[in-house]
Amino acid sequence: MGAFVTRLQAHVFLSAYACHPVDGSEPGVGWQVLSAALAEVETVTVLTRQNNIDAVAGALAAADADRCHVVGYDLPRLFTYLKKRLPAGTQLYYMAWQFGARRVVRRVDSQRAISIAHHVTFAVDWMPTCLGALRADVPVIWGPVGGATTGSVRSLWLMGFRGALADVPRVVAAVVGRRLFGLREASHASIIIAQNPTVAGNINRHANKILVEPNAFIPADFRISPSLPSPDPAIIRLIGVGRISGFKGWRLAVQVVARLPDNYELDIYGAGPDLPRLRHYIKRRGLESRVRLRGWASRPDVLQAVANASCFIHPSFHDSAPGVLAEAISVGVPCVVLGVSGSAYMASLCGGLVVDPAGRDLPGRFAKEVMACRPPTDIGRFGVHRLPGLLRQWYELASSGTLTDGN
Repeated sequence: MGAFVTRLQAHVFLSAYACHPVDGSEPGVGWQVLSAALAEVETVTVLTRQNNIDAVAGALAAADADRCHVVGYDLPRLFTYLKKRLPAGTQLYYMAWQFGARRVVRRVDSQRAISIAHHVTFAVDWMPTCLGALRADVPVIWGPVGGATTGSVRSLWLMGFRGALADVPRVVAAVVGRRLFGLREASHASIIIAQNPTVAGNINRHANKILVEPNAFIPADFRISPSLPSPDPAIIRLIGVGRISGFKGWRLAVQVVARLPDNYELDIYGAGPDLPRLRHYIKRRGLESRVRLRGWASRPDVLQAVANASCFIHPSFHDSAPGVLAEAISVGVPCVVLGVSGSAYMASLCGGLVVDPAGRDLPGRFAKEVMACRPPTDIGRFGVHRLPGLLRQWYELASSGTLTDGN
């Protein structure tokens, strides 16, 4: 149970649209927060999507089952149908889900008064939450919150025209959503947990209290070691992981390889709409033998490839708190990232190398850092063991305005 002998005598309500004990990414974070909350709080109610209920209830320890109430909610089937067919269907469904779930929040509160409410997964600073339905005297924790991340204007050309153009809808949606929903959520929250200092700076003037913590918590059993040695010891293997789209910076990664000695090779894992254009770009640069597009792969295969690499590169122009970067750090792989918001903050916490996106010859400067890369200095910084203490701090601060040392 963390570092505390007694649990907080409180009823914590977790809004976790995504929550699953097996899945990674956001569902995994939802499950990790639920597990940590049960270690520190007497009673927890978690609101999640209906299709997560069986897995969550089945994975709860017998000792926790009586203290945890799992509530499922989903929109009518028409919304699910539209979610799969409309552009930005997932985001629209999520917004509608938050508004629809407000009546569930009110029902839970009427049955057993909520002491503290915490909005956990898919928290971005331009989306609504269901916690606006709560009584005004209920402390609300929002986050870790991401979303307000952008790249350097000078670096837009590296995304390519189509890549930059494809990013316009995201930017517009974020600006509009922040005005319609984000600022209201920020003023309503007792505490905001920002995923990085960039997000904190954007919403700080609207917040009551704001803390910074990346939304990256690596499980305690996360153990991956390099497998077979490289068939050619002279090859220095770089790896990048992420969606193949303009803002992820893969064109920059290709230019970096072009500036490195011939024994540096790059494997890129991921799929996305920019894949054909990226393949053409690699061919045009004459780098087919040194840059390989591995496509989609299972999470264990990707993590094993990361562990086998000499260096993990993350050239993304905006990421709030990339989980794969935390995983690379946790297995001790040297990391080089573009100095933008969440990526830069996470790397700087652990001795990773950060490349300033401003200034001349970005590919050349990035290549120089790759050749100088070194193992991270704190591979345990993003361990899930920290989470119970963090929650204890946040919940005590929200309910009483005082902090205790829960780390």
